[in-house]
Amino acid sequence: MIGDSSHLSIHLSSSSKFLHFCLDGPREHPLTGPENQFGFVGSDVNFTCISPVGYCVGMNWFKQKVGRGRETISISRFGNYSRAKYTVMGSRMGCQLTVKRLELNDASSVICEIVISHRTYEGTASLLVFSKLSQTVIAIWS
Repeated sequence: MIGDSSHLSIHLSSSSKFLHFCLDGPREHPLTGPENQFGFVGSDVNFTCISPVGYCVGMNWFKQKVGRGRETISISRFGNYSRAKYTVMGSRMGCQLTVKRLELNDASSVICEIVISHRTYEGTASLLVFSKLSQTVIAIWS
């Protein structure tokens, strides 16, 4: 969402198949989200990134574990991602990534990225995964 003191200009050239976005005003980072999430093994979690473009146009998703390089989840131009593990869906609110059937090794940073006017913007969130808890009964004897 663009603040009150900024506006979004969209330029479409007839000789170009690409939209060019120019942000005017003091807002430095046009990307909002994602937010930290947690889930239990076997559950699904959702991350949402909101850009001035809306939907998932130009949105890329990655995951990164400490001490390792980035792993690609989805590249907007190609749409390549493991559909068994991830779902990427656009809406008016933004771009939503669903990580399905969590496993302990899914714990990582999740990064959304968009390029606007040749500048790259990123949002990063943590994904924490917990094993399912067994029921514990505590008896208090008096």
